[in-house]
Amino acid sequence: MDGYTTGQTMMMQLGGYQFGIATAAYQELQRTSEYRWPSQDRFGQAGALQFTGVTNEAITLQGVVYPEYRGGGGQLDTLRALAAQGQPQLMVAGNGTQLGRWVIEAVDERQGTFAAEGLPRRQEFVLKLRKFDDVTPEPASLVDAVAGGVDVGVPADADLSTLAGAKSAVAGMAQSVSDAASSVMGAASGAIASVRAAVAPAIDAGQSALGAINRSFETARDLKRAADSTVRQVQTITSVFAAGQAAHGLFNKAVALSSGASSATSVLTNVMGGASGAGGSVMRVLASARAASAQGETVIRKTMAASSDLYDKLTS
Repeated sequence: MDGYTTGQTMMMQLGGYQFGIATAAYQELQRTSEYRWPSQDRFGQAGALQFTGVTNEAITLQGVVYPEYRGGGGQLDTLRALAAQGQPQLMVAGNGTQLGRWVIEAVDERQGTFAAEGLPRRQEFVLKLRKFDDVTPEPASLVDAVAGGVDVGVPADADLSTLAGAKSAVAGMAQSVSDAASSVMGAASGAIASVRAAVAPAIDAGQSALGAINRSFETARDLKRAADSTVRQVQTITSVFAAGQAAHGLFNKAVALSSGASSATSVLTNVMGGASGAGGSVMRVLASARAASAQGETVIRKTMAASSDLYDKLTS
């Protein structure tokens, strides 16, 4: 279908947890929005309805975890630990769009197809979420989540001597790049909103700062698109050498994007230097925006290193 892509690993991020084929992939998402219209009884007439507002939206995710495949059997326990923090978590779609803060109300699990020692090979789950608010967290909290998710590399168990192993290595590397870039998009998106609200109206260089963090978002978006394209390309590869060429293609894209990412961070650094007399809130937003931009640079550097190393191993 035009306008849609397949093969992307990260479907959504909640707090620091990423949903995807390497963790917990959901097959069904149900989103419920309700609007309150209480009825007031009237003698001899139908009840009078009065609109009193909206309820907190709810999302129900249904999916399956295969513990023997990639992510392991601890995915649902990780979600339970996230829920037990008792804190609302920022939800970010796979394309970087922020969906507000949500809380986990319930994690339901159903196990089946057991292996030795009663370990399940299949875990069906239902995750119930409720929207907390639309408030955009300070960019610093977004950057903290990204910092924990910047993990770009090659699967440790990949056998590069076989076509299947080479394809798995390139696809795994590209998928990790896509996931990391999505996290950067989420952080940059939050920084854009904060810079637009707090910095742009307050200092002369505010528009420069806004342009720089927008460039960081666009760079991460372009890297994610290239990584997703590589994942799809791998499916049609017929030789180990061609797998290496696919890795090299992602390397070239990262190189092309590196100067834009670097310049964005430099602009934000310069704006901070010239805004030393601004209020504390302005400086905090600028610092967080610069940190988000720097995380984007980190993802690009790791992409260049991982893809170059993989290319050398597959084509030597």
